[in-house]
Amino acid sequence: MKKTTKVVAISGLVLGMIGAGAGGATLADNFWQGHQNIVATKANIDKLSAKIDSQKQQLKQVSSQLETIQSQLSQAQSDLQTAKSQADNANNQNQALQSQLTELQNKYNTDTQSLQQQIQQKIAEGQQAVAQKQQEVNQKQQTIDSLTQQLEQSKSQNASTNNDLNQAIQDAQNVKDYSDQAVAKANSNN
Repeated sequence: MKKTTKVVAISGLVLGMIGAGAGGATLADNFWQGHQNIVATKANIDKLSAKIDSQKQQLKQVSSQLETIQSQLSQAQSDLQTAKSQADNANNQNQALQSQLTELQNKYNTDTQSLQQQIQQKIAEGQQAVAQKQQEVNQKQQTIDSLTQQLEQSKSQNASTNNDLNQAIQDAQNVKDYSDQAVAKANSNN
């Protein structure tokens, strides 16, 4: 009887070990698969985080460029005002010279040709100064137009970067939701 009990006990022990081994293998397979999913999800989150950081850096650079362009635009507008003021002064000087010419012609019809040449020279200088200032005004206007175009391009690029950042954030949220579902599913399978 002792021999039969020993055989039954050993048989039961062997069957128990086989059953435990099969169940342990299934548990280990499920754990390993869930671990791989977590590692893959973490890698995806790291990639999205890097993309978000990169886009934040791009946004900072675009903002810095925008500030620089706005500063340049302000300087160009200030320069334009100065040039316009100088052009107005030159116009006023020219008008004064024109008035002086008329006066001198009425008072001194008998003046020499030399005096008339001097007056004509002063008028020409005034007109040349006005023309030069007008050319400066035109150049400053071209600079303002160029800077305005750059500003608009920077604004457009900034909007595009914001859209990309928002999309990256949404993608990260979707991956998080997906990984939460995977973890919940893995937990419910256990």
